[in-house]
Amino acid sequence: MFHVLAAGMLCVGVAAAGEHPLHGVDLAHSIMASTSAGALVAKVVHVELNARDQGHFMYRDWRQSPEGTKTKEMIETSDGGAALLVAVDEQPLTPKQRAAEVAGLRTLLGHPEVQKRRQKEQEQDDERVRKMFRELPQAFLYQYESAAASPEGAVIKMTFSPNPAYEPPARETYVYRAMNGTLEVSVPDYRLVSMEGKLFREVIFGWGLLGHLDKGGHFFVRQSKIGPHRWETTYMNIQFTGKMLLFKTINLREVEKLSDFQPVPDGLTLAQGIERLEETVN
Repeated sequence: MFHVLAAGMLCVGVAAAGEHPLHGVDLAHSIMASTSAGALVAKVVHVELNARDQGHFMYRDWRQSPEGTKTKEMIETSDGGAALLVAVDEQPLTPKQRAAEVAGLRTLLGHPEVQKRRQKEQEQDDERVRKMFRELPQAFLYQYESAAASPEGAVIKMTFSPNPAYEPPARETYVYRAMNGTLEVSVPDYRLVSMEGKLFREVIFGWGLLGHLDKGGHFFVRQSKIGPHRWETTYMNIQFTGKMLLFKTINLREVEKLSDFQPVPDGLTLAQGIERLEETVN
């Protein structure tokens, strides 16, 4: 894997090191002309995995599932994140419900072990995502499609399809053998702007004994630049169905939107963050 990433970094570095620096769509076209699509993806993956996004924010999280919608006010602090439910099925909470949510949030201050457990679970989820993301350069074959201007700068769009030589190292990456789609990357930031993938055939795990994912399952993820040194996932749409362990039905249908980002002090404590959340419902 590392030799692929190194090759991508070298190729893109050479493309961007001319005597007459280019900008915007001109830069995008220059990269497309001098760097393979696969090498560019390797560069983007390297940057994403090593990014040290800066700044803490308060924002709104809207999530839709088969059970309905929930809206939360979220805040990042030096002690981890905190969330306060403010609406269910597009209806604001009643005063009694708000009081119960605030009381539940305050219990975090008296039980730091709960916050630590949540942080650990989030770190584990993040690591699983990183493992899957790390496989993108090897898992697919890429082709350039277009370049255009966007709020995130110049964006290069490309298509991808399974690499027949790819051997998935883990069960989570088996889906890459049956997936194609598109992705967009921003230059010169070399960050992922969006990725859309679709299963063009059924994916079977463990000869069908462990389960399967149905053909047609798809996802779409978008990242946005929310600050000078900060990118964040702002939209996600995941739609997969199937079965697990013969009997349990998989019905993963979720849409999530993050919006209304407001910077908060980096040294904000959990107690101070909770106070700010409480202010949003008072």
